[in-house]
Amino acid sequence: GFVKFNSSEEAEKAIQVMNGMKIDNKTLKVSIARPSSTMIKETNLYVSNLPLTLSKDDLDMLFGAYGTIIDSKILTDPHTGG
Repeated sequence: GFVKFNSSEEAEKAIQVMNGMKIDNKTLKVSIARPSSTMIKETNLYVSNLPLTLSKDDLDMLFGAYGTIIDSKILTDPHTGG
């Protein structure tokens, strides 16, 4: 999934706390996503190893504690839904 913060400071704070956190026996991997433009540089996080049961609202709640989320999404496989 992806979580886009308002500032690079907020994104860095979320990485420090959330990277390695366990949710439903899954260990989250959180890092800066490759920027598609200089406007979002160092504010867009890539979050991998999310539990299949985690919703977008859950993702927003988890990361919202670290700053203002501009956008977020959970990537799913269109064929399997997972």
